[in-house]
Amino acid sequence: MKNFINQNKVISLILLMGVIAVLVRLVGGLGAVSALSDAQPWGLTKSLNILSGAALSAGGSLVATLVYVFGIKKFKPLVRPSLLMGAIAHTFVLGALLYDVGSPLEVWRIIFAPNIKSIMFLAFLCEAFYTTAVLCEFVPEFVTAPQFKGIADLMHSFKGPVIVCTAIFAVIHQSTLGALYVVSVSRIDPLWYSRIMPILFLVSAWAAGLAMLVVEAYLSDKSGRRKFDVGVMGAVGNTLAIFLFIYVGIRFADLAIEGGFGGVGGKGVASVWFIVEMLCFVLPAVMLLGSKSPKLLYIASLLVGLGVVMNRLGVAIVGWHNPAGITYFPSAVEFFVSFCFLLAPIVIYSYMSGIVIKDEKVTA
Repeated sequence: MKNFINQNKVISLILLMGVIAVLVRLVGGLGAVSALSDAQPWGLTKSLNILSGAALSAGGSLVATLVYVFGIKKFKPLVRPSLLMGAIAHTFVLGALLYDVGSPLEVWRIIFAPNIKSIMFLAFLCEAFYTTAVLCEFVPEFVTAPQFKGIADLMHSFKGPVIVCTAIFAVIHQSTLGALYVVSVSRIDPLWYSRIMPILFLVSAWAAGLAMLVVEAYLSDKSGRRKFDVGVMGAVGNTLAIFLFIYVGIRFADLAIEGGFGGVGGKGVASVWFIVEMLCFVLPAVMLLGSKSPKLLYIASLLVGLGVVMNRLGVAIVGWHNPAGITYFPSAVEFFVSFCFLLAPIVIYSYMSGIVIKDEKVTA
């Protein structure tokens, strides 16, 4: 760890400043570090680090389900990186939720006085199952002493049911995030509002999760940690294209039925934002079909990630209508803390992946 910090001094300094900003928030409240108010209680952290973060980390449960539940063995090499990525990312999604909601010092209530109707409790359950799935996948490999073989075998036997539960809670989690906004029919622009937002959030999250796996594989190859498996990633790209076509088809059909297309022109920033967002879904869907070019897969996957982030920001900020006289623009500290919440899991994953993830060759 010391060597890793020494090799990444600038990043380490940025993250240290992020920790200081979080401590300021704990002492002074959200008003000390953000432009939020009673009139605008949800802002950049909620939309970027919670809504977007949860979507970008959805690949872990999806890949594990495809392998262990549906028996698609060609994706087996992706289980470990996807589970590790998902566990780390979900931890920071939960951290962002604690940072942005109420008093983080009351976190003990999640365990000892749970509110089963709360989105925070659902996020906690999702993270708990993710962590358990990761432990069942990784720990047995390092428990080599004969006296602990029974424990290792027991953890392996739990892996299937745990992953199924993880997938179920992940589906509920993504859908619930979309359902939070269904009640805001008068506050969200028709370009983003939909009565089927839970379905749209879920499908786009699956697409984002697969896209991040391609991005991770490409960057790992460039950094020399793990070779880019063209066959496996080509299959991921084809699966991702299917999800994108499904999402775009549902989204366009919903907009046509609800009359949302009538507002595409003449809304300034919102119109441009919507057009760019949709291009980030449509173009990759076409680019990914049958493609096995690592660079093309990487670029298309980056566009998908950008499209999902733009969608969540469109719902929560760009397309969100406040009452007259109320405006919101994130403070500099909000931008910085949100950036740190994205940077930290990337740094931790880069460090951890070099320790616990090895190349796996699996035949279908």
